[in-house]
Amino acid sequence: MTIKELRTKTGLSQSKFGQKFHIPTINISNWEQGVHNPPEYVVYMIEKLLELESRYVDGDDLIRKIQEKQQHIIDHSEDYTNDTQAIDTVNGLSGAVMIILQQQGKLD
Repeated sequence: MTIKELRTKTGLSQSKFGQKFHIPTINISNWEQGVHNPPEYVVYMIEKLLELESRYVDGDDLIRKIQEKQQHIIDHSEDYTNDTQAIDTVNGLSGAVMIILQQQGKLD
């Protein structure tokens, strides 16, 4: 996909799209007009972030699932050979949720 196709899919203006991905608006404009080509990794990363975001549209549901997993770890700590590793995994997922919610504008 092109940057313009990705941006159009989100329904965002060039400015808002640039803010969302921390890319200057002039770069978005130049890429869409064919003045310059975006690095392939940028297009790939944006595609993957949008894909991830679309999988977890309901951030509240994802947070609930993570909280259930955290409670399971607490309730069944004897099942884990390495409690720290299990908690680190859940905390990492919590961080991912925060990023998703921030990108969706649900966090200030």
